[in-house]
Amino acid sequence: MKRLTTTIFLISLLMVLNVCSSRSKYLIRDLPPDDQEFISMVRYIIKKHEKKAFLSLTTDKERLQFRINFWKKRDPTPGTEENEFREAYFGRIDEANRLFSQGGSKGWLSDRGRVYIILGPPETIRSYPTGYDFYERPSEVWYYGYFPILFVDRTYSGNYELTPQGARHIAEMNKAQLGEVPNVKKIKGEKRPLYFNLKLGKNKKTDLHNLQIVIPYRNIIFQEKENIYRAVITAHINILERKTNKSQTLDKDYTVTVKGEELNLLEKHYVIDVPLKLEPGKYEVTVVLESKADEIKVRDKIVFKI
Repeated sequence: MKRLTTTIFLISLLMVLNVCSSRSKYLIRDLPPDDQEFISMVRYIIKKHEKKAFLSLTTDKERLQFRINFWKKRDPTPGTEENEFREAYFGRIDEANRLFSQGGSKGWLSDRGRVYIILGPPETIRSYPTGYDFYERPSEVWYYGYFPILFVDRTYSGNYELTPQGARHIAEMNKAQLGEVPNVKKIKGEKRPLYFNLKLGKNKKTDLHNLQIVIPYRNIIFQEKENIYRAVITAHINILERKTNKSQTLDKDYTVTVKGEELNLLEKHYVIDVPLKLEPGKYEVTVVLESKADEIKVRDKIVFKI
C-alpha cells in the first residue's frame, strides 16, 4: 500500500511538473522574437523567480526594462559603459560554439558548452579517444582544481554528455562557492593526472630500503604518435632526517611507453622503484611528480621511522 501511495504521488508530481513546463513553453512561444531570444540566451544564468517574473509581464516596455535591469544588476562596474559580465557571458557562448560544434547541435547547447559557459575554461582538459580507461567510449575529463568533470560520447557522434559523477562534482563546486566545505577527501581519491601513492619496503638481500611510487596507468598523461603512447615523468624526491635535519635530493626522468595493442595494461599500475640507503632515524620523504609537457605537478609525502 505504501509503495502504491508513493507511486501515485510521483505520477501526480510529474503531471504537475509537465503542466508547469508546458505552460512555460506556451508563454515563451507567445513572446515577441526579441524576448524569445533573450529568454533562450540567458537560460544558464537566469534565476527561477526572474524567469517567472519576466513571463508574467504583459507589455513590450516592461519586458525591455526587465532586460536592461537583468544585465545592469550583474555589471561588476556599473559606473562604466562596458558591462564586463555580459561581454564575458556572450564571449563564452561564441567560444563554446567554436569548440563544441560536433554532435549535431549548437556548441553552446551541448553539455560541454553549458559547463564551459557556467564555469569557464577548465584548468586542464584530458581527451581519451578510446575511453577514460582506454577500453570504453570516447571521453573527456575537465579539471577545475580537485574537481574532475567527466564527459562521455556514448553514441560515437561527437556529442559528449555530462556524467552523473561530473554533475556531482559541479554541485560540490557550487557548495564551495557558497562557502560550504566540500568533501575534499573524497574528491582527492578520484582519478586525476599523475595522482599516485607512496609505499616503503625493505630489500632483505641488499639491506636497502625501497621507495615505491605507484601510479595507475590511467592517471598518466600520454601523448600518442603512430599507435605508441609515451609519457615522460620527472620525479623530484627529497629525503629529510628530522632529528639531524640532513636531507638529500634525487631528480630523475622516467619514460613510460605503451603500444596501442597493450592498452589493457592501463588497468594496472606503473611503479617507480627508488632504492634508499638509510640509517636509523625518523624520515620525511616528499615526492613531486611533474609532467613538463602539460605543466602539471602533483605532490605527496610519507613519514616513517627506521
